Amino acid sequence: MTPAALGLVLTAAVFHAIWNLAAKAKTGDSFVFVWWYVLGRTLRENVWPILAIAAFSPAAYVLVLIAMQTQPVSLVAPLRETSIVIGSLLGWLIFKEANPGRRLLGAAVVLGGVALISG
Repeated sequence: MTPAALGLVLTAAVFHAIWNLAAKAKTGDSFVFVWWYVLGRTLRENVWPILAIAAFSPAAYVLVLIAMQTQPVSLVAPLRETSIVIGSLLGWLIFKEANPGRRLLGAAVVLGGVALISG
């Protein structure tokens, strides 16, 4: 990967992280995110999580690309989607998000689908 491409990927990861943090922090009845607020306050308060996401997100994508080059895509693609299960379970465990029953049921459905496709 060229340095320019790596820079673009990392920039996209940072923008994606800022967007997610803004969506999580948004309160009130507004229809537009105030980007100066997001860039100022959110970036200052969450610089380490943003940097971690900026590093891990493209790294995860590169690992998936490597896996797709060495293994059948029919195996890699379903396993990649287990990130949804892992993310939702971590959200429930770490952030105490509501509805664990629905979350666990959804995780079971996704994992069952992965098992059917990969089997």
